[in-house]
Amino acid sequence: MLEKVKKFKSLMLFIIVILFMTTLGLVNAGTNQTWFKDELINNVEKVEHQLLLLNVQASELQSMERIETESKKLNLVKIAKIYHLTKEKDKVVLK
Repeated sequence: MLEKVKKFKSLMLFIIVILFMTTLGLVNAGTNQTWFKDELINNVEKVEHQLLLLNVQASELQSMERIETESKKLNLVKIAKIYHLTKEKDKVVLK
């Protein structure tokens, strides 16, 4: 009878160790997934911030004040009207 109890103890100890290792592996996998998800969310936030900065920069570059300033630097003349010489819009006169 004592021998059966010793075998049973050994078997239960082995099962407990296996269950502990499985639980440890599952917790580790869950933690890794959470870390990876947080990393992806952080990357998305960074990209959204960069997109906002690029939109602001694009707006600044397309502003009329900037275009007029750059035109003055290049000695370009502001056009008042465009007259088309023919019905096709490939030949024009600028005034």
